[in-house]
Amino acid sequence: MPAVILSYHRVADADPDALRLAVSPANFEQHLQIVNGMCLPTPLGELADSLGFGGPPARAVAVTLDDGYADTLTRAIPALERHGVPATVFVATGWTGGRREFWWDDLERLLLAPPSTPPRLSVRIGGLTREWPTATPPERRAAMLGLHALLRPADAAARLDAIDRIAAWAGLGPGGRPELMPMTADQLREASDSPLVDLGAHSVSHPVMSGLGEAAQRAEIAESREQLERITGRRAGAWAHPHGGPGDWDGRTEALLRGMGFRAACSSAEAAVSPGDDPLRMGRLTVRDWDGAELSRRLEALLDPRT
Repeated sequence: MPAVILSYHRVADADPDALRLAVSPANFEQHLQIVNGMCLPTPLGELADSLGFGGPPARAVAVTLDDGYADTLTRAIPALERHGVPATVFVATGWTGGRREFWWDDLERLLLAPPSTPPRLSVRIGGLTREWPTATPPERRAAMLGLHALLRPADAAARLDAIDRIAAWAGLGPGGRPELMPMTADQLREASDSPLVDLGAHSVSHPVMSGLGEAAQRAEIAESREQLERITGRRAGAWAHPHGGPGDWDGRTEALLRGMGFRAACSSAEAAVSPGDDPLRMGRLTVRDWDGAELSRRLEALLDPRT
């Protein structure tokens, strides 16, 4: 029988949310009711282990949350505990305890949150200068999405430099919004203490893994896992590819994960998980801010393709 892995990022009432990463607390509650009512909530590790031993149980669904936002602890985990639904939280450890938002959220803060900005933005990235009109909200949104596409494959230093230049252009400082901050080390320990939560590795700097050399890939995987173990005392057995789309990871990534003994790895490919699938090549359904009826429809389409 096929199973489904759900992928969340934030549980929050978010505006702006240009990348559609937030699910409202009300909708998240509906989703957990549906997972409990029409599915079998299953820990990700158990689902992965079952693939080579007869397959997952009927209508198994695993819940995952990516990146390690503070609202995972303050909103998502209390809801998971109310409904008795287990989850794996994948943490990009390079932001843990920092005073900055994730770089993609910083782009939103600088371009979409202010009521106005200078009318044009010029940024040098990767040796090339790019310009965007930014006089109107639609122009700023287009600039934000264009910058996101350019910074996505950039290294961490280039991203930070670009963000700082944009902050200076906007006349804003580097301070992050409390509701979008990553978890601190203490918060990660608190999350890990929940009997329903496992923490998984999600890199240090959230790079496009396929754009890195093998040594850099190894460092992103190993250091992320080691940092989590130092903080929580527990060794992560699961990994989620940063970004996770086609081409964002490669055979070297998979070989490193296999060699390091990871039991599960998740991408963002929208696909069910079926008996015999490789547990290091599992797809997930990226959840948007859908109501319960829409999530039910999408779950049914993956759990029973005949419907």
